[in-house]
Amino acid sequence: MNGADPSRWSAVAEGWAELWGTFAEPAWRAILDTTHAGHGTRVLDVGCGSGDFLAYCDRRGMVTAGIDPAPGMVELARRRSPDVRRGGAEKLPWADATFDLVTSFNALQFAEDTDDALAELTRVTVPGGYVAVANWAEAARNDLDAVERALDDGPPRPDGDLRVPGGLAELLTDGGLVDVREALVEVPWEVPDDHTLVRGVLLGEDAGGAGAVLGSGAGGAGAVLGSGAGGAGAVLGSGAGGAGAVLGSGAGGAGAALLGEDAGGADAVLLGEDAGRAGAVLAAARPYRNRDGGYRLVNHFRYAVGRKAGGCG
Repeated sequence: MNGADPSRWSAVAEGWAELWGTFAEPAWRAILDTTHAGHGTRVLDVGCGSGDFLAYCDRRGMVTAGIDPAPGMVELARRRSPDVRRGGAEKLPWADATFDLVTSFNALQFAEDTDDALAELTRVTVPGGYVAVANWAEAARNDLDAVERALDDGPPRPDGDLRVPGGLAELLTDGGLVDVREALVEVPWEVPDDHTLVRGVLLGEDAGGAGAVLGSGAGGAGAVLGSGAGGAGAVLGSGAGGAGAVLGSGAGGAGAALLGEDAGGADAVLLGEDAGRAGAVLAAARPYRNRDGGYRLVNHFRYAVGRKAGGCG
């Protein structure tokens, strides 16, 4: 999915919140600990998504605000924090020196100009306050990247500058922040079953194209296309709202079909490439499968924290 496209984020907002909303919690904790944030700290989260970090801070007595360019995400985030606005990182609708801590989790890299965006994050931070940015570490440190590579026909994409060691620290230092610290934090992703794994990995792919997943809505049938690593296979299951039958093939198989019942009761059929796409996810994720049928993929975020000059810090 194009990470910079607000309309596509809006389209998957509910699913993203369910499957990924609290995924970055280890990075949240690390940044809040590093900046000594606590009761009364004024926090702005830029690219706040569904607002889960804001809710986390609210429960700890902080005063929160958020901004996101995707209307669907803003709608969800407003259920968690009252001051959530729609917009991008390059033009923040708050006055200078408003917040004690300004964060951006896996979002700043989508800005048209990361230097300009960082300047805005710094502008709304009080002197002596903190700016913190976190995003995925290099691909080699993420089990999820290994799974996603199985879906990509081309050569591996190079890691972006902000993913590699020193990249975030350099960004913050060049932006005029002081006492900059960069670190790595483990961010596991755990899912209970094949169905949830496929939904999470293929989230955001067009419903009519490769990798569509049937029955992902609340109350709908839990039907997933899949096969074992060895080739063709079949799975029969049921979802929360109705029965689902799965006929799957491996990525090289052909003619697979899925018949299921969606949330509205209508039958749906997915053919060929869709089955191969989901089967490829399951095959690539097999090394991370637990005895209980769930999955644990170990990933890492890099984060950097810098202080705005001035104040008492």
